[in-house]
Amino acid sequence: MSYFKYYIDDILPSLGRLIKQKRLTDCLNCLELLGYSGDSSITLLAYLLQQEALAAGEVES
Repeated sequence: MSYFKYYIDDILPSLGRLIKQKRLTDCLNCLELLGYSGDSSITLLAYLLQQEALAAGEVES
């Protein structure tokens, strides 16, 4: 379990950085490493991109 947590702790900061840089293919690869695939990864990525845009003030809620 601690190995898995360490693994996630490595991936999540990278995912956040890739989302901010809008490197979508790399984001999908990170989500695949976390166990998401297909429509679920695309849906989650769209949500994360929307949240990033809201946090940056690019989109009104």
